[in-house]
Amino acid sequence: LVRPFAVIFRFSGLSPEGIYVLLTGLFCGCPMGAKTCADFLTEKRISPGEARFLFALCNHPSPMFLTGFVYPMFAAHIPLSSFVFAIYMPLLLLAPRHSDVPFSSCNPKFGDASGSVFSLDTAILDSAEILVKIGGYLIFYSILILVIQNTHGIPDPVRLFFSGVLEITTG
Repeated sequence: LVRPFAVIFRFSGLSPEGIYVLLTGLFCGCPMGAKTCADFLTEKRISPGEARFLFALCNHPSPMFLTGFVYPMFAAHIPLSSFVFAIYMPLLLLAPRHSDVPFSSCNPKFGDASGSVFSLDTAILDSAEILVKIGGYLIFYSILILVIQNTHGIPDPVRLFFSGVLEITTG
């Protein structure tokens, strides 16, 4: 996955593992990009500085989500190029600020020291785990909202306040 993009990211200062995290973040969006970044930091495949930089980039919606779901709401008012530019240009401005991993120290072989290679199976399982967790939290907070709304001993202002606060967690 990384090899075709290595030329594009040659001067970014990212390790091959960092490029993988960046691509995961751009193609899959949040939370998969953020999870991959956290996993690679925990496994010491990327440095803390590279992880901070990548987390800022990978904690955004994917281009497919933005162009397929969000952009149609603005299509009558703004061209797609301006929309994409407004979303991703601030990310590109962050790139020069990342410098703690010199490109020359990057291992040209994509994988860890043991020789294992990152697999599509692992990426799919990580994605499924995240989706199950998100779904579980959505269900939990949705049930909690229903309990609060249907408990008659709670004053209306308190009930409305907690229903609103918990609704944010289901979004």
